[in-house]
Amino acid sequence: MALHVSEWLDVQEGRPASPLAVKHGRTTYRISRTRPGFVVSPSELRAFMTCPRLWFLEYCRRVQRRKEGKKALPMIRGSLTHEALRILTSNPEANLVTEVGIMVKDLVTAGSLDFEAQAELLAEGQVQAIADRSHAMFALAMEGVAEVVEHEQRRIMRMPGTKKWLHGIPDAVVRMDDGRLAIIEYKTTSTKKDLPKVGDGYSSNPSVHLYAALVQSGQLAFA
Repeated sequence: MALHVSEWLDVQEGRPASPLAVKHGRTTYRISRTRPGFVVSPSELRAFMTCPRLWFLEYCRRVQRRKEGKKALPMIRGSLTHEALRILTSNPEANLVTEVGIMVKDLVTAGSLDFEAQAELLAEGQVQAIADRSHAMFALAMEGVAEVVEHEQRRIMRMPGTKKWLHGIPDAVVRMDDGRLAIIEYKTTSTKKDLPKVGDGYSSNPSVHLYAALVQSGQLAFA
């Protein structure tokens, strides 16, 4: 049992469940998010398979571990990189140094960074490094791509034979030079890790296959 979670150390309130709705003809149906396991995402399924207790805390109780100082930097850099990639996907000519700089300043203004994290991110060359890394990842992802069909669009489908729903937001759906559709999912990690091992782990991650099912058989979801 997870009792008195709000009083635990290093725990903060997580994001609420996103409202979801689907359309049938001219009618819009709201989907309830109050029943655990009734509406799930690839990330939620992965959390459950990793640790059911983690899934319960993050997706039922809606709390998450608080990271501060330098311990929070990998997550912050990953979020900044992911947002930079989102910007590049919609506008490949965007000035990422300016965009990332604005994002960092917004975090500072909002009080989302403590002193250690601020000092690290505002140090000379840090914003440029995030921009360069994002450009390199984007160039690699776009190899053999003829066009971006859609990006950051939430999709939803009812899982066959059940009354449960699967939803998710692929980073990008692209059309390859040979005409096939493909899913792009951007992932970041620490360079100190065993990158080939991390890559092998992602290669067996079912999330991309679930996103492919959402693109092939699902529909766009609405808030």
